[in-house]
Amino acid sequence: MEGKGPTSLDQGKGQPSVQGKGPPRKRRKKVDKTGYKVGNFTKEENETFEKNLQEYLVQSRLTLSEIKESGRSVKCDFYDYCCKGLNRDRHTIYNKCYARLFNLGKRSGRFSEKELDKIDELLKNFQGHSRFRKIGEILGRYGTQIAVRYNKIGLRHNIPRAIRRWTEEEEVILNEGLEKFGRDWVKISTLFDDRAPFVCQRHFYWIENRFAKKCVLSVNDDVTLIEVLNRQPVNYSEDINWSVVVEQWPSERHTLITPKNLRFRFEKLAKEKVPLGQQKDFHCTIDILMEEFVKPYREKEKSDLCGHGTEVVGGV
Repeated sequence: MEGKGPTSLDQGKGQPSVQGKGPPRKRRKKVDKTGYKVGNFTKEENETFEKNLQEYLVQSRLTLSEIKESGRSVKCDFYDYCCKGLNRDRHTIYNKCYARLFNLGKRSGRFSEKELDKIDELLKNFQGHSRFRKIGEILGRYGTQIAVRYNKIGLRHNIPRAIRRWTEEEEVILNEGLEKFGRDWVKISTLFDDRAPFVCQRHFYWIENRFAKKCVLSVNDDVTLIEVLNRQPVNYSEDINWSVVVEQWPSERHTLITPKNLRFRFEKLAKEKVPLGQQKDFHCTIDILMEEFVKPYREKEKSDLCGHGTEVVGGV
């Protein structure tokens, strides 16, 4: 009939919808294509899993620590027995059993003051990337827990959260800490009473981005950048320490130049001046930029100075 408006089935591809709203959300499927359930374990499934686990321990007369140290055949039997009565993918059961075996005695939650003091002592004895895992084995913690606590929050007790904005005095202290400790945010955070390491890192990157937007490099700056990079003893552009490049920058130049700004500028120059087929190596790219961009600019600069000098002499 004419004049009849659209029905609720006309919207959302035949699905009913409430007036003023779009089609209903698609609910997440609780069963995958193979027919196994997905998602978190329910309370009944956890009870069934624990019942199977305890039955296997009684029948095999083994403990979880003994199963952990045993061979592959024993572990496979343990995994298969825990699957009984559960409509779950075997890989999901394996992951749950694996977590129970290899997380024995691991604690989670907040660190106590004694633990933080112990971590501070152990960090003096261990070095390298595996130090947090070794400390975790001693304290009965996960290595990732200790790494996140140390790198993000620090080891100080009960650090209050500072919601206020950064003051100019704090930014001066931040710059002094960068000159003294480099980018060791844990040590820099000790200069403040209520600033965590990740807060200091985040504010530094904010300052860096703010100055990078204000910094505008001229052609002379581009030439200086290529000359400084030509002196770097590296093979690939990924190995460049851009902070060192900033330190080698002439002092009378820009005060707003940042490592991020120089890196983006070099990538832009390489795309504009060097053909794609010749960007094989960092030194190859630098050689091409020196021959086709830097040397012509310097020769033109010298000729302009010589021409200016002759004009002055002739005028005299």
